[in-house]
Amino acid sequence: MDARDVAELRAVLDRARADPDVVAWQYWRLTELAGRVRSVCPDCGTRYQQGEVGGRVCRCGLVHVRHECSRCHTDLVDPPYGDGCGSIPFDLDGVNQRYERRRWRRRT
Repeated sequence: MDARDVAELRAVLDRARADPDVVAWQYWRLTELAGRVRSVCPDCGTRYQQGEVGGRVCRCGLVHVRHECSRCHTDLVDPPYGDGCGSIPFDLDGVNQRYERRRWRRRT
């Protein structure tokens, strides 16, 4: 199943924890590079230097390719950001639960 955001994933995991038939689960974020990686700035024709081209993971599930030209200061994002785009929220509850210390019970 696909979860659209962290809140929906958290609700799915809460249901799985409450169900006695579910004994294990896994989840991960799938990302794919969506834009075209260019080697030359379309405005000034200068080759991009190291660190000027990179990817940015987005809430929409894609990785937008970002080109920042240091010569003409153009900022190009491919594909352009849309309605469902934005920064991914940090899931503090998920991180805390992952690194929570397990308590061992002694058998008596």
